[in-house]
Amino acid sequence: MRERYGRVGSLDTEWHRIAEEEIARKGRVRGRGIVTDDTLMVLCPMAVYNETGRHLDAWDMASGMVRQIAWTPRWVPELQRETMLLERLFYPEKWIFHRHQLTSCDPRQGGIGNMVNCGAAMYIAPVGAVNAGDPHGAYE
Repeated sequence: MRERYGRVGSLDTEWHRIAEEEIARKGRVRGRGIVTDDTLMVLCPMAVYNETGRHLDAWDMASGMVRQIAWTPRWVPELQRETMLLERLFYPEKWIFHRHQLTSCDPRQGGIGNMVNCGAAMYIAPVGAVNAGDPHGAYE
């Protein structure tokens, strides 16, 4: 990526924009597969890691993740505009917002009741990467 695009600091870039005529012809576009909803979800906990500068816990996921998906606008290539990521997500991925923001659950129980869905796992994938080889640390 660095060789082709340099440092990628935003998804709102010229190389990722879709031509107006293509949008007019197709309507809603899929972002050419470069950035998916999984990509956007992984960026959320990474932003929380950057903010906290430490290990994330359930409370960070409850507050930081909710802020990232529901209240922090970001460029969504598929929609070709800046919006809240919540607008782009499927119901299982919205669960973290529903459980923490709308029902005020105990953060340690935030995933209880969610349907099995690979996309929802993308929220937590960076925790596994940060704690590679340390299952206890990942659990904590």
